[in-house]
Amino acid sequence: MTEASASVRTRSGARPSRRDAMRLLALAPAFGAATPAAAAGWPERAVTVVSPYAPGGGSDIIARAVAKELGAVLGQPFVVENRSGAAGSVGAALVARARPDGYTMLVGGSSPIAANKLLYRKLPYDPERDFTPLSLVAEAPLALIAHPNLPVRTLAELIDYARARPGQLACANAGSGSKGHMAVLMLSHLTGIVLNHVPFRGTGPAMTALLADTVALGIDTASVYVPHLRAGTLHGLAVTSARRMALLPEVPTIAEQGLPGYQATVWYGAVGPAGLPSDIPPRIAAIVDAWGRGEAGRAVLSELGMTALGGTPDDLRQAVTRELEIWGPIVKAAGMVAD
Repeated sequence: MTEASASVRTRSGARPSRRDAMRLLALAPAFGAATPAAAAGWPERAVTVVSPYAPGGGSDIIARAVAKELGAVLGQPFVVENRSGAAGSVGAALVARARPDGYTMLVGGSSPIAANKLLYRKLPYDPERDFTPLSLVAEAPLALIAHPNLPVRTLAELIDYARARPGQLACANAGSGSKGHMAVLMLSHLTGIVLNHVPFRGTGPAMTALLADTVALGIDTASVYVPHLRAGTLHGLAVTSARRMALLPEVPTIAEQGLPGYQATVWYGAVGPAGLPSDIPPRIAAIVDAWGRGEAGRAVLSELGMTALGGTPDDLRQAVTRELEIWGPIVKAAGMVAD
């Protein structure tokens, strides 16, 4: 049975009678009358997909891939708009305030969808209250990268170098509160080193600064650095996953370089404003899940060094809860809260 042809039936397979339907309607208030109505015919026009970072990074690539697939399956354009700033909070707030009609959604990383709640006192939205979870998309490790002019080639050498120069080494990331920022925070907490945190409005600007040697270090989605590592214009010190990446087998993990158990990966998901019609989230989740499992999706994610997640809207809801539980104590211990 296709999405378009699916209809309500009783357990016996027969359609409910008019009397049964009226009884169900009468009981609706007892089961939550606030449940949004079905979005008949959705989508009937273009859908805006907000990418909360600047073009060029892993998050933006994922947003465009998901938008392309949704458009192909649902028969309407899913148009990506970049709204960067504040570790994705600018774009996320725009979606949280949007009309909950299914025509505005966000595809972004775990920071704007979850962790920014831990990091900003005046966050203009609440990730748990103001979003409708749609789907998990993928997961990716980060990489800690150095400009070749920095005289370190291993994590141990970096730690020694940074300890002798507290606060003098600039480390770029995709924004305050981004997973790269939090990964460095964890590294600093475990080693005692102090790095000069330099936030940018996304992966692309941060990498540009690193390539220009404006900053000595960068930490972000590992896959975006691969061409530069292979060309020798940048040097990989470590990846943040539990195991080495297939794309970067020569780059050791942080865990195997003396910090066992260290792991900091970023996941990507799709959300809409709170109060979306109830039939939209499972439709989007099913399409994203099938894309990640299919040949086209696997090819895109493999090239990015990412792993498909997919699943149901509730899987994303649980991922948000876990993100807050894991990173809450680390953020609190570091006193890393911004206005």
